[in-house]
Amino acid sequence: MGSEKMKIERKQVVIDAANIIRDDRGCIIRDEEGNRLSQIRPERLIAVINHVEERGGNPIALLREGTYYSGKKRSKSEDLRFGDWGLIENAIEKEKVLVVSDDDDLFCILYSIQSQALLISRDKFRDHQKSNPEVDWEYIKKAQILDYNFINGEFVSPTLHNKLSMATTKVKDDKKTVTE
Repeated sequence: MGSEKMKIERKQVVIDAANIIRDDRGCIIRDEEGNRLSQIRPERLIAVINHVEERGGNPIALLREGTYYSGKKRSKSEDLRFGDWGLIENAIEKEKVLVVSDDDDLFCILYSIQSQALLISRDKFRDHQKSNPEVDWEYIKKAQILDYNFINGEFVSPTLHNKLSMATTKVKDDKKTVTE
């Protein structure tokens, strides 16, 4: 048999990091008056990154600069609403998280289109649809992963599971065969 070289190209997955770390569904904390208190949950972002990698995807989490500095400022806090910020710093060092300007949603949208990536975010992007009609919103609709939950600290998404399973890209002798 020939000495064919075969490798798998991992499907790019863009993660709206601020959207994920501020997602407190299932772990809502309220004050004495019953008001919902904001949280920053770095462990949720790390769970998403790990989930994508374990299923053969190539994750890149884009984190809004304001959220980064807000989390960093609270990193020394004993308040249970703010998780282990060291997880974010470690992910930045490993280039799994990239801090971008405060228009992180637009960066997520444009990079998803540019790299033909999936996009994990629950954001509806209504403001961007109005101000950026030239963007390929049909692609974003198809690429966006909206159905996810955290169950016992684990990230679960049926749509992401299916899309990563179907997105096997094999490179054989510099010729791409894409299954999507």
